[in-house]
Amino acid sequence: MMRTLTRLFAVIYVATLWLPTLQRAFHLFPELQLYGSEQKPERVQLSVKGWFDGTYVAKYEPFFNYRLGLRSYLVRTYNQLDFTLFRMVPRQAGSQVVIGKDGMLYEQVYIQRYNRASKASDEKLRRIARRARQLQDELQQRGVAMLVVIAPSKVEVYPENVPDGMLKPGREQRKTAYDAIMPLLDEFGVNYIDGPRLFKEWKNDYPYPLFPLTGVHWNYLGAARITELIMQDLERLTGKKLPQIEIEDVKVDDQIRGTDNDLGELLNVWTCGELLNLWTFKKDAGPQYHPVIRRLADESTYVPDILFVGDSFVHTLNELMDEHMLYRQRDTLYYHKRRFTPESPKGAPYNRDLFDMKKDLLGRDALVLEINEYWMPDIGFGFVKDALAFFGKQDAGDDDKAEDAGGEALR
Repeated sequence: MMRTLTRLFAVIYVATLWLPTLQRAFHLFPELQLYGSEQKPERVQLSVKGWFDGTYVAKYEPFFNYRLGLRSYLVRTYNQLDFTLFRMVPRQAGSQVVIGKDGMLYEQVYIQRYNRASKASDEKLRRIARRARQLQDELQQRGVAMLVVIAPSKVEVYPENVPDGMLKPGREQRKTAYDAIMPLLDEFGVNYIDGPRLFKEWKNDYPYPLFPLTGVHWNYLGAARITELIMQDLERLTGKKLPQIEIEDVKVDDQIRGTDNDLGELLNVWTCGELLNLWTFKKDAGPQYHPVIRRLADESTYVPDILFVGDSFVHTLNELMDEHMLYRQRDTLYYHKRRFTPESPKGAPYNRDLFDMKKDLLGRDALVLEINEYWMPDIGFGFVKDALAFFGKQDAGDDDKAEDAGGEALR
């Protein structure tokens, strides 16, 4: 009996190995459509030179793989195993999305950052903190308030939903650039809002989530709570009565807004699993938590002019502030590379060397430097150094390059 079973398995094994070749020759099964952008490799011509220098094999391999029988079945099976066993999905638009527990989505580069200690030297961190205070003082002397706003990483706030095995142990002993620079910001007296710390505190005593289930950025409720603090701090720093907001209620619905579902959109979650080249896939964005906000202002309120410099987390803040008229004018320098305004919501690139500091910085009431802890310690993305150069405050060293983040975050 055992011998018969062994022979049967051997026959099945050999037949399975031959299936791709038989499929290619006789088309035994209909090929399934694979979705996404893929260039058909060109047929490679064999040559003596190409054979011996390895270029023929390198070019022939993708051509052979493309023409492999049952390729669509194999691709879907591979992706399905990756998805089912490891909660990983095929790479979409340059960003790798990870499906965590309870359906929570993460971007893999944030998990990588969580797992890695900071590479920034103490000298570099001190230089960045000192420069931030120098710019703060220069602006204060000219009647411009400066505030650093640090946005939290979803992985840092909700690590418990990351799939088992993806987080390295010993996080408490591992210092990120955010962990390392915060005491220095205190030492040098830089004005800041510590979003990572606040979100961890709010998470424990607040009944609503602060990140969307299928988004990488803070949700509108979390952003609104930070906006409340921004306006309170700017009022204190400017010495003027500024418009404020108050969260009166939270509306729970299924309405997707802005960045609520940005990772979900990468996965095409509103379509069938075929677009991910899987056999089965079902995912929805879950309930959304949107703040009901009341604007607090009267005839004596002064509406400020604010310049923002930040990463992708700044857009939600701007949207809320636009909606509730918290400034009379604002410009946002996205990574100090692209300018956004209420009149130009899609933004436009600009030459940072030609940025008019006198007009576009000194003509403001406040400068807000937003940065997600993922990008720490690159506060201002080079803007701080450029502004100090304008004031004639040159400093040795170079903080223009962000610390290696192990990949590019979703922007």
